[in-house]
Amino acid sequence: FAVPEVAAFWLLLSVCSTEHNKTGKTFHISPTVMTWLDAQSYCRDNHTDLISGVKQLKDFKKQYPNVANQIFWIGLFRDCWSWSDGSSFSFRLWDKDPKKTCAMTTSNGKWSSDDCNNKKPFFCYNGEFIRSLYNGTVHLHLFNDLLYLVVYYKNYGLSTAVNRKCSLPVSPPLSLSSIAAVSSLLSGQCSSIGGQLYEYHFIGKNMTWKAAKEYCRKHHTDLATVSNQADMQRLHNPAKFQAGAWIGLQRDWRWSQPGVEFNESESKWYPGEPNNLGNHENCVWMRNDKWNDISCSYIYEFICYEVAVVVLTGAKQEVR
Repeated sequence: FAVPEVAAFWLLLSVCSTEHNKTGKTFHISPTVMTWLDAQSYCRDNHTDLISGVKQLKDFKKQYPNVANQIFWIGLFRDCWSWSDGSSFSFRLWDKDPKKTCAMTTSNGKWSSDDCNNKKPFFCYNGEFIRSLYNGTVHLHLFNDLLYLVVYYKNYGLSTAVNRKCSLPVSPPLSLSSIAAVSSLLSGQCSSIGGQLYEYHFIGKNMTWKAAKEYCRKHHTDLATVSNQADMQRLHNPAKFQAGAWIGLQRDWRWSQPGVEFNESESKWYPGEPNNLGNHENCVWMRNDKWNDISCSYIYEFICYEVAVVVLTGAKQEVR
């Protein structure tokens, strides 16, 4: 039988978030000292996460104004190397162990690192199709997705453009020649398999890594991504290659809580920090609203953030 809409609504379990739990507090100061990783695990097991983001830090200060002089772990950490366009390619070609946070080319065709605020020339790439569909973990699925598109297209008579830059006009029904064209596309200039993903452009202007990224995104696609040795050989073309130029690889800061983005302009580092002393200072503590990078193996008190869950059951509202 049909259930009235109003009754059906009350039968549903509706869950939403609020920034206050049933005690009226959003934050919890740790009962003991731990390493950064142990503190993160504790917060995730017992609350939501380590305190993350400038807004949460401001709210914590309002709720706990008398603990400003104490040292606490916060949820800021230095992440692994990642490409500016979001690609997950694991190819690396370091000339020596990187100690800074942004990657650049070297005279021997390999990579080194430097402070991202230094100004250098840089490499951009063109390839909008690759950036939009061939990102992160998706890149391994692109081939399968295109094959699936071909099969689905053939069976159901749907039509679509394969991409904007390497367009492949197709009309139903798909012919063997169309399928061959797709195969050619996958193994040619727009395929990672052939190592011909990108069209590289050297830009002779000296910019910081961030400014270079913004320039590349405005005028091309992004800072250069290098997916394999074949790409590096193309980038190292003697006619275009320049040593000491930025590429799109960076080791950036991130907040522990998913969905909270790090904004460098909002950072509150102590003077001279972060300095990554000994090349292993990948976690951050806070004191007096200022931050310091330090080894994650030290033990400090820490701050957990709580996201309460409001559960609507019938006409009642419960905070859990």
